[in-house]
Amino acid sequence: STLSMHGITAMLKWPNDVFVHSRKIAGILAECSTNTSRIALGIGLNINMTTTDFSGMQLRQPGTSMTMETGLHHDVDTVCSALASEIKTNLTDLKNSEGRSLRQKWKDYDYLANKEIRIETSNNSTQGLYSGMDAKGRLTLVDDTDNVHSFWSGDVSTEDLS
Repeated sequence: STLSMHGITAMLKWPNDVFVHSRKIAGILAECSTNTSRIALGIGLNINMTTTDFSGMQLRQPGTSMTMETGLHHDVDTVCSALASEIKTNLTDLKNSEGRSLRQKWKDYDYLANKEIRIETSNNSTQGLYSGMDAKGRLTLVDDTDNVHSFWSGDVSTEDLS
C-alpha cells in the first residue's frame, strides 16, 4: 500500500521480496525470538536510487526504486512514516484475523501465482507448479508427479527451469 500510494504496482515474491516489473524494489527479513515471542523486522526499500546507483553492482536479480518507477524524488521521512503506519495496521489485522486477511492480501499480489518454479534449499532442489502459501506460511508446489511439497525457506526462481 505504501508503494501504491505513490502510483507503483508491486507484487510479493515468497518469502520476503517485493517486485515491480520483475525488478526487486524491497525486501523484508523477520526474525522471531522463541524466548520472548517477539519478532524483529528488517525492511529495505529502494526509495531514491537511480540506475547509476545500481551500475557495477553484482545483483542476484535486477533492482529498481521508487524514483526509477515514478521519475520523482520521494521524501524519505514521508515514505518511512507511511510504511510504519501500514506495518502497524497489518500487524493489528494479523492479530485480529489470525492471518486470514493477510493471506488473502498476499494472494492478491502474489508474484509467483500460476508459475513454474524451482526452490533450492540447503539439501535439495524441487521444481513444479507453485500452488500458493499454506495456512502456516509455507510455500507449496506440485511436482510433475502430482506430489505436493511444502517449504519453510528456500531460494525461489522462475527463470531457466529446463
